Amino acid sequence: FGRHCGVVGSVGGGRVRVRVGASTPLMVAQVLAGWGGLVEVVEPGGVAVRAELGRLGRELVARYGS
Repeated sequence: FGRHCGVVGSVGGGRVRVRVGASTPLMVAQVLAGWGGLVEVVEPGGVAVRAELGRLGRELVARYGS
């Protein structure tokens, strides 16, 4: 994300909280999807990004799932 991502702070357990910016929730989800289960989307705007991640996941399972 380059300049569109900034570390906000540590949440413990080796995890950090970051703020990510993009034009649309889909754009955020497309990049975050590459991190798989290593990422947890919270707020603000988390509902829309989580919905897009779910949609992308369903598309991938439909195409590549066994």
